[in-house]
Amino acid sequence: MGNYKLIALDMDGTLLNSKKQIEMDSLNDINNAVSNGKIVVLCTGRGKMEIKEYRDQLSMVRYAILLSGALIYDMKLNEAQYQKHLPEHCIERIIKVAEKYDGMLHYMNTEKSVVRKDQVNNMAAYQMAVYQEMFKRVADPVDDIRKSIEENDLPLKMLIYFRSAADRKNGLDELKELPLEFVFAENTSLEMTAKGVDKGDGLKRLAGYLNIPMNEAVAIGDAPNDTQMLKAAGYAIAMKNASDDIKAICDYETEDNDHNGVGKAIRNILMN
Repeated sequence: MGNYKLIALDMDGTLLNSKKQIEMDSLNDINNAVSNGKIVVLCTGRGKMEIKEYRDQLSMVRYAILLSGALIYDMKLNEAQYQKHLPEHCIERIIKVAEKYDGMLHYMNTEKSVVRKDQVNNMAAYQMAVYQEMFKRVADPVDDIRKSIEENDLPLKMLIYFRSAADRKNGLDELKELPLEFVFAENTSLEMTAKGVDKGDGLKRLAGYLNIPMNEAVAIGDAPNDTQMLKAAGYAIAMKNASDDIKAICDYETEDNDHNGVGKAIRNILMN
């Protein structure tokens, strides 16, 4: 292995265990990497509010690629280094598709994570029950999504949590002509960002900002929305719990997210 300087970590299914917690062993391994001169960054579909509860634990991590690459955030300075909003003309189409399939709509901008009040208490219907308590803690519940978007900054990312994978496929068919990036997440979720925005683009932008060549970047992930990040990195690591498609594009497979796979991968990097 080469002298890798940048280590990008996905969160859900990677850094976070199945209880959405960070193992102490993982934190120790991240600290060790930083002590050895590595720059560890988060690269996640989550927004600023969704990582808030982890920031104290991750005080050694300065940069976060958030919202699947739509926002690059300096957590030390508490400011955005880069952001790209969804085109305004796409928003109404997304809302109408969510309404047609009775999906749960979720949007995020730089500061807010917003959901509809009557849906956040029933996330099991959208196969998102594991996130319900987090949403209750960090999301702004509103009665009217349209009105909320009109009164705030344009979304950087929108998601529809469908009731089934079949509905998600049909919903995507109705939206795919829009100038957006579409990624499947979880079992029935559809993530949408502006055209050209993905985790790989975010990783390239941050690496450029830090003057680190991409062949000196490592990425660790598990899910389809990690694909571009893993392809962009000089060395790609799949979690044991990753899908076969993800494992096929990676250079190395580590342990799963309940057995400190991130830490094992970091130790492997430091030893070589």
